[in-house]
Amino acid sequence: KRLTDEAMIGYYTDVADAVPVPVLAYNAPGFTGMTLTPKVVEVVSRHPNVIGMKDTSKGTMSTYISAAGDDFDILSGTISTLFESLLLGAKGGVVSLANVFPAACCELYEACKAVDLDKARRLHYMLIKLNKSVSGSFGVAGVKYAAEVAGYHGGDPRKPLLPISSEGRQSIEQAIREAGLLKG
Repeated sequence: KRLTDEAMIGYYTDVADAVPVPVLAYNAPGFTGMTLTPKVVEVVSRHPNVIGMKDTSKGTMSTYISAAGDDFDILSGTISTLFESLLLGAKGGVVSLANVFPAACCELYEACKAVDLDKARRLHYMLIKLNKSVSGSFGVAGVKYAAEVAGYHGGDPRKPLLPISSEGRQSIEQAIREAGLLKG
């Protein structure tokens, strides 16, 4: 209740003033229980050391883009909103599925930038379905296991998170197979 606009503006301003590297704001209401308001985005977007924002919320992208300064890059924080966010003017995305299937996520980005809506829509629905079966169902452990299936090193998640069960592994393998992304 105390995370008012003034508190958040003060926080981002203090951090941006104190560090020598560019700062990204992060709007993750599912993890934090609070949502940055357009006012906060409008004010912090004008700070010379706050260069952008990752937004994992739904339905707020157009409001943030219209509130932000011209040199402020807004990124989708979830594959679920990447398609529409790019069409609304987001600069890109930071999505967990890109750790596992970077080519498919980049294809979606490129299709949106080329306004190839049929291809972008097809990739969007395939990636959303896959994401629900990976991180949507199993969180970090699911993404790490999917990375193993994709030929990367994922390993087990850090404690207190537990490794994925054998049933979960089978479920993820099936989802990747159905998406047409299983190597080999």
